[in-house]
Amino acid sequence: MATPVTRPAGAAAAHAVRTLTPGVPRTFLVARGPATGLDPGEVSQLLGVPLAAEMADQRGLTEAVELGVGPLPRRRGPLLRAVRATLARVDRPDLRSGVAT
Repeated sequence: MATPVTRPAGAAAAHAVRTLTPGVPRTFLVARGPATGLDPGEVSQLLGVPLAAEMADQRGLTEAVELGVGPLPRRRGPLLRAVRATLARVDRPDLRSGVAT
């Protein structure tokens, strides 16, 4: 689950976790956007979902997703770094259950 680290987004993510994760064996959090004063690690703990990656804001990403074109491919950038960090984290055997140890 990727979400900005803001209070409204955190509330929406909490609802999504309660609603969607019972049927999803492994759920991880990717914290998006600029620093807002909220700690991504604390948000992860409150949601009960391991933090896989933090990513800086990527210009045009939100608009592209909202327009239905998905993230535009880039050779570098915050999204690619977050994807790589997430894939590395999910591949760890101790996280296969979706719970950090």
